[in-house]
This record gives sequence, C-alpha cells and structure tokens, in this order.
Amino acid sequence: MSKDDALALAHAYILDGRGGAKAVGWPEIAAWEPEQGVLWVHLDIENPESRAWIEREAGLGEMIAEAVTESETRPRSVAMKDGLLVILRGITHVPGPEPNQLVSLRMWLNEARVVSGRRWRLTSVDTVRRALERNDGPHTSAEILVALAEHLTDSIAPAIDELEDMLDVVEAYLPEAKDTELANDLADARRQAIQMRRHMGPQRDAIAHLLIERAPWLGESERTQLREVRDQASRHLEDLDATRERAQIAQDLLASQSRQQLQRTMYILAVVTAMFMPLTFITGLLGMNVGGIPGGDSAYGFIGVLVAMALVFGVLLWVFRRMNLIR
Repeated sequence: MSKDDALALAHAYILDGRGGAKAVGWPEIAAWEPEQGVLWVHLDIENPESRAWIEREAGLGEMIAEAVTESETRPRSVAMKDGLLVILRGITHVPGPEPNQLVSLRMWLNEARVVSGRRWRLTSVDTVRRALERNDGPHTSAEILVALAEHLTDSIAPAIDELEDMLDVVEAYLPEAKDTELANDLADARRQAIQMRRHMGPQRDAIAHLLIERAPWLGESERTQLREVRDQASRHLEDLDATRERAQIAQDLLASQSRQQLQRTMYILAVVTAMFMPLTFITGLLGMNVGGIPGGDSAYGFIGVLVAMALVFGVLLWVFRRMNLIR
C-alpha cells in the first residue's frame, strides 16, 4: 500500500449490527466479506487514489467513481449498479470553507457496504462516527444513510438562525441608519440565503426520491425517518425563502430612504438656487465693466444695492412660504 493510498482513506468501519463498529484499515478492507458486517469506507476525494480505488478495488466502475469524486456536485439520488448513489450537502464547522457554505457528501451504498467521499471534513460525519464508537450508532447501511441525511439537514438550521438574527438587528436599526452602514450586511445575508436555497431545493428532492426507490434493504422505518428529514428540509427552504424576502424588503426600504434623502438634498439645493439666482443676476449686472452703471458715482450706491437685494430676498422668501416650498 502506497502513502497516497493511506492518505486517501479518511476512516473505515465494519459495523457489528448492534450499534457499534470496528475501525479498520486498507488490509481489513481488502479482506472484507459481507458476512463480517456492513463496511463503511469514507474517502478523502482530494486524493486522486480515491477514484482509482473506487473504480478498481471496490469494483464500482468509472461512472460511480466519477460521481463520487467530481469537483462540482448538486444534491441528488439515483439507483446505480445495484445500489443508491446519494449526494447531499451540509454545513461544516471546521476551518476551510467559507462560513455557512454548504459542502457535499457523496456516497454509494447498498445493503452490504457504504462508500462515501468528502472534500472538506464534515461534522455530521464525525457525529455518526462518535455514535458508532459509543456503541450507539447505526446498525445497517440504511441507518447510516438516514443518520447522515438527518445530521446534514440539521446542520443548516444554525446558519439560518444566524441569518435571521442578523436581519433582526438590521431591521431594528434600519429607520435611522445610513445606507452605507447596512447595505453590505443586507447584501451578504441575501447572498447566503440564495446560495443555501440553491442546494436545499435539490436536497429536498433527492431525499424525496429516496422514498420511492425500490431498495428492499431500505425498510419502512428508514423511509419514515427520511420523510421527517424531507419535511425538515422543506421547513429550511421556507425559512430561507422568508429570509431572502426579508432581506429584499429591507434593501428596498434602504434604497427608498436613500432616494428620499437624495430628493431632500436636491430640493434644498433647488430652493437655495432659486432664492439666490435673482441676487446673482443683480450683482452680475452691476458688476459689468461699462459706463452708465446706476449709482456708480453716488456715495450711497453700495448701500442702495444692498437694500434692494434684501428687499428682493424678502419678497422671494415670502413667495416661497406662500407656495409651501419652505417652512
């Protein structure tokens, strides 16, 4: 076994059928027989040896190897090679991806074994692993599927709650806030809601599709649990839709406030311009460098111009108030 082969294996277990499991390595995986119990092999698909093992050693073929290890995936479920290919997404809390980014878990499984792969470490997978180590984990491959689907879907709830809390704060400060203070927060909240909803819709459909698959090892108990997971995914979708709409309404209100502020500013500038335009005309007219300017030779000419300008300003002020242009 090469060093790359060792790095490709994230973990592997043989279930004992009583809630526990035995951790195994590549030698035990190579020697495994279905009579020993359900085999769960979890791979790091960043390692190129993962695809080679799925295709060659696991005997699942090129199509499944490509589906499990491809770089970009969307949630889906489909029957392939006497088993089920299931791709789901959840939020991980380990360093690496962007906060609240949905990362994928890809798996192929049948009654005897589960082959899964991930690009980023998923806390949902770690939760199932710890349950197996406590002898309180899944008993069958179907229960592994249900447990992973449930934990992946549940992992999205805290991110939605975080977005809703952010919007609560934004909406509380919205009436007196300036557009530059909240625009980035609103845009970020809306972007996250759109990105999560983009994957949660197909995820709900993928889980719903599992309910109608003709897999005899997927019993009625597991299907009932999958219905609950599907309903939970539907609730997450509704919450994401509501969050996106709230962010859109807040953005519209913020834009409306910005337009109103701009209109008030332009209105004030228009009023000031209208009031000073006649005065500017008078000063410009009297400032022409030609002979015959009225009062040019009088000692009281400057005072007379000031009085005339004050009268004009007063008349304009009275007219604007009568027209309710100013208060």
